Amino acid sequence: MAFRERFEEGIAKFNVKAKGRPEIQEVLEEYDGRSITLRVTDDAVYFFRISREGLSLEVSPESLPEEDMYLETNSEILRRMLEEKRLNPTDLLLG
Repeated sequence: MAFRERFEEGIAKFNVKAKGRPEIQEVLEEYDGRSITLRVTDDAVYFFRISREGLSLEVSPESLPEEDMYLETNSEILRRMLEEKRLNPTDLLLG
């Protein structure tokens, strides 16, 4: 599964789950308006927004709004992080 589809599926599941969970709603309230930019050097730029309503995703937007957090990696390391749910110290150095 490509990263975009995987992120969209995860966001959809999260947003449904968040509606019925007051503790998640509290966190969304606290972080309302914040954002995360994930640049996958050999793929795309994924821009995640956090709002009271949940999470949203833009892929490779024309211009990047100012982000609160910026992450950059390559698709091999990101795939390993998502599938194996682990990160080697070497991965942090290689990016």
